[in-house]
Amino acid sequence: MKVSKYFTIHPFIPLIRCTYSAIQNSLPAIELLNTIFPATWFKVKTAITEQAEKTNFTSYEHYVDICQANGISKESEQNTLINFLHDLGIVNHFQDRWLRETNVINPQWLTEAVYTIINAPQLAGNGKLHRELMPSLLDSDTYPVRKHDYIIELMKKFELCYALNDNEYLLPDLFPTQEPDFEFDAEHTLHFILEYDFLPKSIFTRFIVRMHRDILDNTYWRNGVLLSDRASDTSALVETDSNRLILQITGPQKREYLAILLFILKDINRSFNNLNITEKIGLPDNPYLTVNHAYLLKLAQDGQSKYLPPEQSEKSYNIKDLLGIVAPPSETETMQMLQKILSILETQGIEQEKDLLDHVSEVVKLNPGMFGMSIDVNALVKKLWKK
Repeated sequence: MKVSKYFTIHPFIPLIRCTYSAIQNSLPAIELLNTIFPATWFKVKTAITEQAEKTNFTSYEHYVDICQANGISKESEQNTLINFLHDLGIVNHFQDRWLRETNVINPQWLTEAVYTIINAPQLAGNGKLHRELMPSLLDSDTYPVRKHDYIIELMKKFELCYALNDNEYLLPDLFPTQEPDFEFDAEHTLHFILEYDFLPKSIFTRFIVRMHRDILDNTYWRNGVLLSDRASDTSALVETDSNRLILQITGPQKREYLAILLFILKDINRSFNNLNITEKIGLPDNPYLTVNHAYLLKLAQDGQSKYLPPEQSEKSYNIKDLLGIVAPPSETETMQMLQKILSILETQGIEQEKDLLDHVSEVVKLNPGMFGMSIDVNALVKKLWKK
């Protein structure tokens, strides 16, 4: 029996009407739609839109020329306008040193370039991109060689890849699926689990990109990575399993290294809306038995000193000891962690004290016990910055 095209979409009509109504109700709350734009801004927008029919990108200098031709001569207004055009999706513009001079006025041009690279058969199963390979991956008429560095830098900015050296880059999404052979002391590890209602795939990819300098002996695969803080001789095995991130840390500074890894993960998590995450701690002598971190905090706040696992009622655990696993108490330990975090964030282009403070403050606000309850982390960041 032949089914009409109308019948195929008909069941979705109530959903479409519902969605349309929700959109109508939400539109007044969108700041950009309530902003009154000067007529000169629309002239610049129109000029760029018309140019996009002929070319895919333009220089920032040319954008300035368009602004000046339409009566926008102040640099501050030019900067404000380009940011609005970026927010509206008309232009891809970034302030980063290596990206600022190129403005993509056809965003599809950039999307297709990245899509072509990550789906290239030459990269499948290893994720290694050689700069010399770019001309064979991208059409030279559409993607001139002079723009290859821009595309790579943008992929780095969005944490799709990281540099091995000046000519090689690794894409974690294309790592081998097979877990390699490696040694890890699983007997004396600290276990911490982040359980998501839904785990976006890019979280683990971005985590690997940020922590790539700690990867030990090139031990990585699609769902796992072995890390090492060489300064403290502390290692971590981080794996993703369906909707969970599983962290196992071993070495003399387990608590400190865990706090660093959690900071990076929480910093990534906060870029997503409505993530529901449950944090669990593995019991020291039986890490496969876990206890909810928030529940332990509640017990501590209520004045409880002992935790009795329902699975093994013959043994209780000191709550402060368990919480000490994820809350290093001393200023010295915290300073060491912040130093490490600073070096990691700098690789993502976060180089200003205010930006670092914003990142630290937001993550600590989401989890006050991360660095210890009584420590003024912002004061330590400022102290560290002055050094």
